[in-house]
Amino acid sequence: MTSITKLHIFLLFMFAASSCKQYNKHNRLIDVIENNKGDVRNGQLVLDEDLCQFYDLLIVDSLVFFTSSRGESAFKVYSTTDFNLLYEFGYKNAGPENVNYPMFMRTKYDSDSIWLYDINTRSIINISLNKDKNSYDMKKELMDEDLWPPMSLNKVSENTYFANSLPPFNKGLFFRYNKSSLEKLWIPFLENINGDNEDNMSVLNRNVIYANKNDSLVVCAMKHYNKIFVFDFNGKMLKEIQIGKKTISPALEISEIERFTDKTEVFFTSVVGTNNYFYCLWNNKKANSGKENMENSKIFVFDWNFNHIKTIQTDKIISVIDVHHSDSYLLGIVFDEEEDTKIYRYNIN
Repeated sequence: MTSITKLHIFLLFMFAASSCKQYNKHNRLIDVIENNKGDVRNGQLVLDEDLCQFYDLLIVDSLVFFTSSRGESAFKVYSTTDFNLLYEFGYKNAGPENVNYPMFMRTKYDSDSIWLYDINTRSIINISLNKDKNSYDMKKELMDEDLWPPMSLNKVSENTYFANSLPPFNKGLFFRYNKSSLEKLWIPFLENINGDNEDNMSVLNRNVIYANKNDSLVVCAMKHYNKIFVFDFNGKMLKEIQIGKKTISPALEISEIERFTDKTEVFFTSVVGTNNYFYCLWNNKKANSGKENMENSKIFVFDWNFNHIKTIQTDKIISVIDVHHSDSYLLGIVFDEEEDTKIYRYNIN
């Protein structure tokens, strides 16, 4: 039996046994934003090392943390002033620091430490600076079964998390999970406008989320709809934002292999936030086409009153972004033709 088959069987048992609630269906209040070119920004290449392959990043003050899929170290930390390498630590698939594919939690819950999750090792990871040793300490704990396997995991308090999950096991757009009570509240999918089989809804409704713990808001940016939704922490929809005058929705041509129709598009692939704004990364292309047919990335910027502030048109195809807490600049990971990564800086103002 393959590892993928084992994963699917385990997930089926896990979700069948879990206790879940679901919020009532959504009321819709729509803002339409023009999909124009916006403010053109040319990126500054700030980090280009041979054979580097970073897949996630997090900016913390004057440091930027990367997760790396090449080399022995799972984590690398650079100065954002001169982009010199300061620390590297964590090992992939070996020893007590074993990690496989860790991802940063976007909500910065604790200013003194950084939180990550690794669905392959079913771990919650905390890393913090040991000032005496001038190094980083890493602690791991086993993730609750009802929380696993999360995507876009956000920790907003000691016991409360927001996340979505992996298709085909999503039961809604995303969920709120309480570690103390084990309560899991699913926020429902969009209405089934194409008459698709309910089993396909988790594929059609793929999304990325960001939780703002200060204002108790969750931003949900859709991968295959040209839409962004904002909810409160209880699952009430507060705003629906549509990019462009026409609603664009996905459809499956062959549901068994999750093949989309030729008209289905990709839209939002990442969302991050600060105390003042949230930033939605737009990577528009046809779902069945390759990277060569993708447009250069845009970033739609909104304040926490859901007002559209600006659209940034970049000169690259960016896979992941993070924004400095001052809202002065962002960093983006860009893959080249050899699948090595380069890091570009974009000034926001």
